[in-house]
Amino acid sequence: MPTLEQKAKRLLELRGEIKKQDDAYKASVEPFKRERDELTVSIMDTLKRAKSFSQRFSFATVTRAVRKTMHVVDEPLVVSWLKGKGLAKEYVSERLNDRFVSLGKGIADGSAPLPAGVEISETEFISVRTSDPDKEKRKVVQD
Repeated sequence: MPTLEQKAKRLLELRGEIKKQDDAYKASVEPFKRERDELTVSIMDTLKRAKSFSQRFSFATVTRAVRKTMHVVDEPLVVSWLKGKGLAKEYVSERLNDRFVSLGKGIADGSAPLPAGVEISETEFISVRTSDPDKEKRKVVQD
């Protein structure tokens, strides 16, 4: 049966080997991640220039999405705005409460006015889904 000292030495050896393997893995996948990121930016730019949100191919559909999210940047100003609109009882509990998020969705999509102290940020992303040729009978566009 190994002693505590032997176990501690083995643990340090294992940690060192795991770190070495992790570092080697990270180094080996870095070029792939860099290429993936460059392709993502290029695809996003191509779809933007074409003023398109998706492109269907025989092997997959590439979709560009824009997600708008509300961020409170000056909470006292927002609370004051809500009080001025008579909405403080619904959305304020000394601070903005969780129900304000539901109002935020309307603010983000433009159906509700943008209160003072709130900004809208956009996050773009793409998704690529593989196609099942037996189920997908729609027209396919290829370059």
